[in-house]
Order: sequence, then C-alpha cells, then structure tokens
Amino acid sequence: MVRVGVVVLVSISFAFVFPKSINASIIYFQDNFNDNDISDWTVARNMQWSAPSLPCLYQSNPTTWKAENGRVGIKIDGPGCVTELIPNNFNFTEGMGYSYSFDMEFTNTVIADRNIIFKYLNPSNWYDLKFYGSDMWFQKVVDGYYRLEKSSYSFQDNQTYHFRIEFSNIVIKIFINDIQVWELADSPPYFGGGTIGFQASVGTDPDSEVWFDNVVVRSLDPVPTPTPTPTPLTPIILIPGMGAGWNYEALVHGVNVPDTDWKIAPYVKVYNGLISALEAAGYIQNTNLWVYAYDWRRNASDTANNLAQFISDRISSGQVNLVGHSLGGLVARAYAQSNPEKIDKLLTVGSPHRGVGEAFYLWEGANPQGFTGWQKLAMKLLLRVNRDQYDTEVAEVQALFPALRNVLPIYEFLKNRDGSIKPIAGLTWTNNFLPGLDSQLGSILAKLQTLSSNWGNTVKFIQVEPRSLADILTGRWVDGKPTGQKEYDNGDGAVLLSSSQISGAPVNDELSGKNHTEIISKEISQKKILEMLGLPASGQDVNQPNYDSAIIVTTASPVDFQVSGPGGTFLPEDGIVVISNPADGDYQVTVSPAGGGGNYTLYFGRIKGDDEAWQEVSDSVASGQTDQHQFGVQLSQANLGDTPLDNAQARLETLKTAVGASALKLPARRILLQDLARIKSYVADIGQTKVNTAAKFDARMNRLYRTIDALVAKTGRGPWADMAADLRQQIKEGLRLVKQDVYQQRADQFAN
Repeated sequence: MVRVGVVVLVSISFAFVFPKSINASIIYFQDNFNDNDISDWTVARNMQWSAPSLPCLYQSNPTTWKAENGRVGIKIDGPGCVTELIPNNFNFTEGMGYSYSFDMEFTNTVIADRNIIFKYLNPSNWYDLKFYGSDMWFQKVVDGYYRLEKSSYSFQDNQTYHFRIEFSNIVIKIFINDIQVWELADSPPYFGGGTIGFQASVGTDPDSEVWFDNVVVRSLDPVPTPTPTPTPLTPIILIPGMGAGWNYEALVHGVNVPDTDWKIAPYVKVYNGLISALEAAGYIQNTNLWVYAYDWRRNASDTANNLAQFISDRISSGQVNLVGHSLGGLVARAYAQSNPEKIDKLLTVGSPHRGVGEAFYLWEGANPQGFTGWQKLAMKLLLRVNRDQYDTEVAEVQALFPALRNVLPIYEFLKNRDGSIKPIAGLTWTNNFLPGLDSQLGSILAKLQTLSSNWGNTVKFIQVEPRSLADILTGRWVDGKPTGQKEYDNGDGAVLLSSSQISGAPVNDELSGKNHTEIISKEISQKKILEMLGLPASGQDVNQPNYDSAIIVTTASPVDFQVSGPGGTFLPEDGIVVISNPADGDYQVTVSPAGGGGNYTLYFGRIKGDDEAWQEVSDSVASGQTDQHQFGVQLSQANLGDTPLDNAQARLETLKTAVGASALKLPARRILLQDLARIKSYVADIGQTKVNTAAKFDARMNRLYRTIDALVAKTGRGPWADMAADLRQQIKEGLRLVKQDVYQQRADQFAN
C-alpha cells in the first residue's frame, strides 16, 4: 500500500437520533465559511505522533486550520501528525436529534486516508468514519477502549458522493447517494455529550490537504414508512476459504482470538466482487449480509459451532442463506446439517466434499504446494513465526493447522511406484471430519446446491515411495514420499469435480474454464452464484494478485513500521505489508515505537513459488527513536540468496555466547561449549563440496541431529539441572532452528 498526498473537498451531513423525537426540522448550527472566518471554531488537537509537543508542519513551518475561498481546511507536508477542529458553542444534549449531512469529493485518488468525526468529546473519546480506497472503517475510542469495524464501497477517483449517517439509540446507519450501505450496532462503553468535528492526519507519507464546507446541524425529521413495504431479503452469510481470514494478534502473537474479530486478509481481494454484487442486489453489510472471516486453522467442526453462535447473535428468527467457498463450504455444511431449520439455501462453491489430494503435501511434508499464492502467505508467515516452538516443521503444521486434516481425501489418492493403490484404511493419517459429515447429509440435502468448475488438470493420484533417512529425521512422509509423478482428472485445479459435487443434491452446477480462485472472483461466477440464490445477477471481475513472487514484512512487538524500496513506500494494513511481484533492490524497514516502545522481532520474507527465504531481526526501540533495517532482494538468485548453513553457524555462535556468559559452574559450562563447538564442526562438514549426494548428506545430518538431541536432553539433568530456565529454552529453540537450517540446505541442494 502506498500512501499518497491528496486534496479532499467535503461538505458534511450526519444524523443523530435519541430516544426523544423532534418532529420539526430545526437548524441548530451552520457555517458555510463564505466569510472566511473560523472564530467560531477551536483547534482541539494539533500534534506530531512522535513529538506530541510539536504541531503539524507545512513547508517546514507550523500549520493549522484556516478558511479560504469559502471553505475551511489544512495543508500538511511534515512528519506524521493529527489535528481536529471543533465548533466553540455546539454540543449534543440528551433528547435532541441531529442531522449533519455532507458531500465528499474523492479528488485525484481514492487511495488516501479521509476521516469524519461525528461525535467528539476529547482526544480519548470519539467516533469517526475513515475511508481508504474501497474500504470504510467505523472507529470508536472511549478512554482506551478501541473498536474498529470494516465495510466496503466501490468509490471511484474524482467523484463526489453524498453521505448521510443516522445514529438512533445504538443503531448507526450509513447512506451513500441516498442508499443505505451499512448498519452497525453501537455497544458499551459509551460517553455522553460531544460535538461534531473535522480531522486531518498523515502517516509516513507526509503530504495531505483536506477542505470542508457547508456545515449544517439540524433536527432529524421523521422518515416516512415506504409504501408498499418491500419483501425483506433473506440474510446471507459469506464464508471464505482456507487462508483468507486474518487477525494480526492471532497469527503473529499467538493470541486466542474469537472468530468475530477476524477479517478478510488485506491482500485477499477474491471476494470483493461477490460482496459488491450482493450489495447491488440490495444487501447491506452487517445488516443482512455478513462475511464470516473465521480462524481457518481450527477444526471445521469447531468453526461450525462458532458460526452457530455468530448467526444466533445476529439473526434471532427466520432463515439464512449460506454461501461457502472451498473450506468455507464445509463449515457452512456442518452448521446447516446441525441446524437444518435455519437454512433457506446452502450453496458451496468449489468445496472439497470428498477432500483434496494436495492437502497431503502440507500435512505430511510441510510443503504448501498446490495452494494458491494468496493462500500460502499467512501459512508461510505463521510457520515462520512459530518454528522455534516445534521439533519439526511437520509437527508444527499438524499442531497449528488441524483444519488441514479435515480436507484430506476420503477417496483413494496414493499409489506406489508399481501402480498399486495404497488403501486409505492402511494410512497413518486419514480425514477425521468428512466421514462423520456425510453420515448426516440427509438432513440438508434438499436445500443444498454446489457450484464447481471443469477448469482442467486437477490432482487425483500422487505416486509415493519409501521415505529417506532425512525424511525420518524430520518426521516427513510417514505414509510415503511423493516421487513427483501425479495423475489428473477434471476439476478447478485444486478440487476434483467429483469432490466438489454431491450426489443427490438438487443442483450440481458447473462453470467452464475457471480455476479455484476464479470460481468466486470472476464476473460470470458471481452472476451464477446470485442466480442460484434467486437474486438479480450482476458481478465484476476481481484481479487477485497471485503472490507467486512477493515480499512479506511484519513485526511481533509494540511498534509501527513502514517499508521503502524500489516500488515506493508501503505502510502496513492490519499489521502486515505484502508486496506482489517486487522489484529487485534494497528495501528499508523503518521501525518506530507504538506507545512506549520495547523489544520487537522483525520478519522479512522473500517468496518465489514454493521457495522462501526469511530474515529475522530482534531489537528494541524507545519512545522518540526509530530503527532502520536494510534488506537486499534478488529474487533471481539461487535459493533467493539464502545461506542456511551460514544461518546455522550464526545461531550456534549466539548460543556459545549465551552459555559463556551464563552462571553455570565452569565444568558444566565448558562441556556445553565443547558440545556446541562439535555441532558447529558437523555443520561445517555438511557444507563441504565432497558432500555431493543425498546419502552422504543424510549420514552427516543424522549424526548432527543425534548430537543435538543428546545436548538438549542433558540440559535438564546432572550438573545442568539448575540451569536457568530462559537459557535452557534458548538452547532448545536455537538448536531446533539449526536442525531446520540444515534440512533447508538439503532441500536446496537435492531434489529428493
């Protein structure tokens, strides 16, 4: 995301409704600024984020709000800052209703921050709307409590839109061009009183210019009941597929976050067209249309239970239509089969009702091949952030992604080299979800529709052979190692046609030539979905970046950051920066404290196809400081420029330093240092040119792994029994990463 300077011209109108109604329209406050006088207004705040005692700047001088040409506004081109302007003598009181209406001109580009404050008490208590691109956010701050909720609208550059906001008790309604586009329910905590206000702010890109005009605050007239009353639309829940949901705290910090706090990942655009098509059919997000962006790592049955509570909280009576893409369709089906009376229509789109063969690669081999680029991003990041917590990458995958087992095939999908089939009944890992789901299918079958695609080659059989010593050491391929040979049948490239359809369903519809992403992202796909729901058909193609080549940057810490490189400056959205098809060159990550700052870990990842290379930086930053970190990107380099054995040696040096500085008694410390030196020599031996076959590598890798395991085991007993817990953990985690570095070297050096 690149933030650019813009000019915004606004004339405003919001509506507040309190329990006591007022039948006549009364103007309480107005200002058209024709006299270029803002003496009736006060600057409530004007401060730089990094230096609160300093104001916003323009051309290196302090800047503030001013009136000119019959409007009020501000120009900023200095460091990140925020400022508000509020009227001197207007405040809301209980029992009054207000209308505060506005037109907003999206000058130059929609890709810019715009904020409208519609209830302001002080810098710690306010409500506002924020617009950026096609996104709309409702933001609420009450004495440290923060609520952020997102909707969307297809804004266009250089267009003027008429807005109206109605605030009735706890219900907030947003209208654009006299059509309601969003409804929210306010919730505690609240604050009383307040006023209207203007806000301007800038982040890393300092250029901003914003203007307001024609302010009118009046009582809210009664809204007549339309005649005839239209037939209510059946509520719809859209449930996306695996990898589409995002929550920064959950995925980066490991916090247990409810599904209601997840949202569509900022880099996932697949569902935007369908959402817009449903809105064009009369649906309003968070009123009768919800996107259930769940924690896709969890067992699908657990997600279905969470979905039941989500629906119960929002739709107390009547039925609902469920539209689920891929894994989302299985979640929808699990809910529907347990709650058939709540379902009007159940539509699954490219959902693997009999599983998907390529889930095997990730579940047994920690290899995400077969997943699309945008699906892999969160998976790769999650595995990187947590990899020091598990002995092997396979153990990490199976602990973090139990939903993967839910989509393993329930049909025979493995073959030996001689062509014989490996029966599912004899496999170590089998699907623990779909067989039980099939046993209850009858309860919902009459309401079920499936949409599939006959795009072409989709994996049906995977040829396997006995696993190697390296595979055994790393816990890979317990049911057989893929040889690279596959057999194909028709499907959407991920899910077989025979898996995405259900025998006996009233409708098993097909699209031609659409892959697993396009079955939801293309206009023709969206029109088919609306047609199957009995709605007026519309749609728009969505160009989803595939992220086969990408940079991922995030931090685990209380900091803010930005990324600058050949393509410009990129600011994080929801805690992450993703750059598709990045140019080669140097990238700089600037880290600044959020609040008081503290320790942080910076993750910088390079992705190209199934290959990836990561750098991690652990550092600290204090209030008022910034850190800068440089990373070179050459995606054409072998192994993306990564040198796993060098990484392993650096980790071992860090461990030697920690042990040498520890409080361990000298004999115990000396033995540990000798063990670490031995491991370093084994890593060096693996890197010799004579280690030119997989067999030679595996023999040395086996010796290294056994030595590491012996060292880790001894740290809890004998003369090391009183070792500090943090040192023991550092040794354990560091040596786990050394193992993974060595395996990465093997994967880079040998094909199997």
